[in-house]
Amino acid sequence: LIKMMSLSVRTFLDDPLFDPAASRVEGSFLLAHRNLTTTYVDCEYLKALFSSKNTPAPYLNYSALCRDPLVVLQCPVEVWRCQGLRRVTLSVFRRLLESNEELVRRHSPQLRCAVELLASRDLTVVRCLILLTCGLAGVDTQSKVKPFHCSSLTSTIRSLIANRQGLTAMLVKQGLPEVATDWLVDNVPESMDDAQFLSALLSERSSLAAAERMVAADAGVRIAIAHGSRNEAAAKLLLLASLSQMVSSFFLLVGPVGVPVSVLIEDNGADVTQVCRKTTFRMLEALQRIKGDRIGLRNECSMALQKLAGMCKGESLTMTESGPVASRRKALLKEIWDAIVKALNAMGSSVQL
Repeated sequence: LIKMMSLSVRTFLDDPLFDPAASRVEGSFLLAHRNLTTTYVDCEYLKALFSSKNTPAPYLNYSALCRDPLVVLQCPVEVWRCQGLRRVTLSVFRRLLESNEELVRRHSPQLRCAVELLASRDLTVVRCLILLTCGLAGVDTQSKVKPFHCSSLTSTIRSLIANRQGLTAMLVKQGLPEVATDWLVDNVPESMDDAQFLSALLSERSSLAAAERMVAADAGVRIAIAHGSRNEAAAKLLLLASLSQMVSSFFLLVGPVGVPVSVLIEDNGADVTQVCRKTTFRMLEALQRIKGDRIGLRNECSMALQKLAGMCKGESLTMTESGPVASRRKALLKEIWDAIVKALNAMGSSVQL
């Protein structure tokens, strides 16, 4: 049974077109599981996964895999893109993570150490899986693969986030591409459970750079709007913290006067002005989606937008410069104004200056 399973895995990796859905791999794996011990089958499956026709199977034992389950993330991208192999690999991966958690809790000198180690582990796992399902291979966000939907992968991510308090806030703090943030908001309602951690993250000025705070604020707005019904009070606080960040970043958004806009650069090379502009328009667009009887959220949004509109109007009135740079600045202010008006209209309100 093990030889049959290993052969089917290697056959798929050598020629994916021979069995595109990996149904033979999945069938042989399930058959082996019914007749042999789970730990033995899981270990042999991973050995086959990391071998090839030119590379012998590596030496692996189940004890070592339990101590370092993240080795599963080193599987070839083709494994994750194939539905059948992905299901099998995820089932093995989940069992290894459970065993690893038990080992960490048992052998850590203090509970706090165990919690920190497990949080760091789950952060790596969730980030890699989200980037993968969004079409970004591994941690290198420039390496593109075709996005896919997988209920097993989604449920794994949701389970890890639900069971690890603060994981969403750590993901946001670490930074995610826009497409990954949108996927997180659309598919993981449990992200709302970290609202208090996200609010605290936005309130700590020293924890994030200016551009990073705006990216975090964008995620906060989207989570509060999409899943705030789980806890309206926490959603209101998260939305307030996010919108306060947007308002306080207004002059970063419009850029400095008299110098090139690109003069504001973070240590990591991020263009602060461009990041602030992009995230502000994303937030204004997201505010148009507040639905239902959510008067508290709408009131908070309306007050923040009225303040932003006032700053936009005041900046337009005080502009005395002329030339192409001034024209672009005026066009930007009008674009911001129009986005504010559109968001207010969607909430049943209007600009009141």
